[in-house]
Amino acid sequence: HSRDKNIWIFEENLAHNNRHSGIYFWQNGAPRTIVDRFTAYHCGQGIFAGSYSNLVSYRDCTIYARETNGLIISALPSRQGRRSGETITYEGMYIDQDGLSDYAVHITKHLARGGSDRVTILEDGTFMGGRVAQIGIPDGGKHPQLYDFVDCTFEGNAFWLGDGLPEQTVLRVE
Repeated sequence: HSRDKNIWIFEENLAHNNRHSGIYFWQNGAPRTIVDRFTAYHCGQGIFAGSYSNLVSYRDCTIYARETNGLIISALPSRQGRRSGETITYEGMYIDQDGLSDYAVHITKHLARGGSDRVTILEDGTFMGGRVAQIGIPDGGKHPQLYDFVDCTFEGNAFWLGDGLPEQTVLRVE
């Protein structure tokens, strides 16, 4: 297997009533991988998009009414993405927390050594049902948050930004 080839195919899967996650993805250095058309409902959390850094992206996923979080974003785009011009994307996501948690999307502080200069892209998404806001970045951390939100729809408060975010944090909304 070459590190530059997509070796994982995960499409048209369903998770419901799981005690923990619909998907818990924790793999460092994963090449461009796309989770396509995944649905999760009534799980502890919908998708935990984690590890320190990788190039795993999600497309046309539906997440509904999780106990704690719809989508948790923890991973930064890997250095491999800098060389290939790729980044992490969340395209066509539909997340409705139905009032069960503070945020539909919870972005955690990043732990990757050296951080990343790559922007994570959320495009054409619908985010609703968070009690406080639809996108929450409640914790600071030492690495900046770099996100583009393109053609997204937010029901209620769009963003909640906690204290202590690095001043290099950039959130662009188009």
